[in-house]
Amino acid sequence: MGALTASTTAISILFRLVVYIFLRWIPARGGAYVVPTLFALYVSQWWLAQKAVTKWERQARAVKVEANGNGNGYAHGANGEGNGYADKGDYKTTHARPSTPPPPFTTPALLAVLLGAPTSSRTLNYLSLFINLALFTATQDFLWTPLLFLPSHGVTFARLGHVGPTEAKVVVRFPPANWTAPGKGWEGQSEKVRVVYRTAGVGCAKQGKWEKGPVWEAAEEDDWVGTVKLQDLFPETDYEYRLSYLNGSFTPVPNRPLPLRTAPDPRLTSPSSFGSGSGTKFSFASSSCVNLGFPYKLTEPLRIKGFDLLANHLKKHSLRFLLFLGDFVYADVPLSIGTTREDYQRLYRQTMASESHRKVYEQLPTYHMYDDHEIKNNWASGKADPYPQAITHAWQRYNGEGNPDAAVEGEHYFSFDYGDIAFFTLDTRTHRSPNFDADGPEKTILGEQQKIALLEWLSRVNNTASFKFISSSVPVTQLWRGVDGHLDTWGGFKHERQWFLDVLENVPNVILLSGDRHEAAAVALRDSIYEFSTSPLSQFYLPITTFKQKHSDFRAVTLENGTTSLEPEDRVLNYSPLGNYKWTTFDVDTTGEKPTVNATIWIDAKPAYSLTIVGKPIRKPGKALQGFSQSVSDLLDLFGFKKRSWF
Repeated sequence: MGALTASTTAISILFRLVVYIFLRWIPARGGAYVVPTLFALYVSQWWLAQKAVTKWERQARAVKVEANGNGNGYAHGANGEGNGYADKGDYKTTHARPSTPPPPFTTPALLAVLLGAPTSSRTLNYLSLFINLALFTATQDFLWTPLLFLPSHGVTFARLGHVGPTEAKVVVRFPPANWTAPGKGWEGQSEKVRVVYRTAGVGCAKQGKWEKGPVWEAAEEDDWVGTVKLQDLFPETDYEYRLSYLNGSFTPVPNRPLPLRTAPDPRLTSPSSFGSGSGTKFSFASSSCVNLGFPYKLTEPLRIKGFDLLANHLKKHSLRFLLFLGDFVYADVPLSIGTTREDYQRLYRQTMASESHRKVYEQLPTYHMYDDHEIKNNWASGKADPYPQAITHAWQRYNGEGNPDAAVEGEHYFSFDYGDIAFFTLDTRTHRSPNFDADGPEKTILGEQQKIALLEWLSRVNNTASFKFISSSVPVTQLWRGVDGHLDTWGGFKHERQWFLDVLENVPNVILLSGDRHEAAAVALRDSIYEFSTSPLSQFYLPITTFKQKHSDFRAVTLENGTTSLEPEDRVLNYSPLGNYKWTTFDVDTTGEKPTVNATIWIDAKPAYSLTIVGKPIRKPGKALQGFSQSVSDLLDLFGFKKRSWF
């Protein structure tokens, strides 16, 4: 039975290891198929072991019966009378006492339970089977409960998206109380609620009266979700808002007024007068990648621990907003959930129903960009199916409409200002060429129209914004490797990456934000552009490092004294691969003589790395870019990839 012991034990150990990895470490797609396969193999081996135990027990009982049938358990005489002695002269009928056969398995009890190895004890074998059955059941609960038992049809919420100096976007979902599922006779019907708001203060005496905001009409074809805009607000003012019925009574959700603080007036934060009380001082956070109910816990299928930790962080640290850079839902991990509109919308309802998430979105405005897992891993098929169902009807309704209005209708990239700080969030999925295409001038990650929009934005903010934050869902640094790190990031688009860096190298105070890789890193690109790539906010981290921790692609740089030095294109500042919960905070201060940003990478709610970036003071308006901001036609000349002096 040595072979059966070895095979059963090996399969059981492998099964338990895979389950642990799947539920607590990486919910990889393959786990959904490997776990049932290993469990089936284990059950077959367990059954063979039980057969061996049954056979041994029968043999042992037969021996016992035979021994008891002798009367006294000793040798018989020829006449069959049991007297304990052989008949004189008749030795051929004499035989020894029957012996019990050895047990088929000799595994110690403790090892049998810990490893699932077979033993000769039925009780221990059934205990091992029960343990493995419980583990298998947990994996099926993790896989199927969100799909079958957590539709979250009734979730109601209100959250802030973009908040400017005089306006704020409120994303609302408010289904009818008796609505249970799509297609149940609600086609064409609607539900109306109003967003009301007032100035907030300490004590009721300083609170303003409730003002009537816009009425929002919810419809089933939109999954009862939409966005309204509050306008004519005062800059840098504290408000609070709620939802109300048209009769003036408050809706049950949210059950209290929610905070709203408008952005500062950019006219009062001009970089032209540093040291004289102007400028901006605030903090925000950046991250990406969350997965519902992971790591797995039986009683908390909707928990997102990263949001719990971020909510606790907010109790001690003031943040104005969160930039979430993609993979807000995982439509293909650990199972593909289908490609209908309802399949995708269900994922957003579940994430918004999470109390972990509610603790954050009810107090922190959030800007969103999507990445690949909102559709499918490494998506590079433009607007082909299932893009319309995944993005147009799900992501756009729940996340995209809360962003600033796009400069180009139908596009998802956007920009906004916060005081004298400018932000541009890129869309690196919709317009990208296939990842495996040969690199060259025709291969793009942005598309021409988005590149033009980026250049126009840079020309506008170059002399008016102290820092320029550009967000990309995938890293710009080419240091990530692994299975797809060199293809799915900007590292797979080296020609366009060179153009991108050629432009940014001549723009002062640029900081890049990215996510996607489930690791964190800080990199200096060409020693003048900083990138902070941070993820996951609440997901698995990679057990094997995929980041090349050596500087890359040295290039010749002419120094001020006229000599030439070889400097790396990507200089590693920090690499932090471990941890399921990561975000980076940016403390911006442009009120002093020189603008500064203090960036801190937080891992599992603890600071892991910090860097203070001292920017260059921005010149007063009027000293325009030379050959850069004079006209749109000048901007288009840059597509020739010719190096030119822009300052």
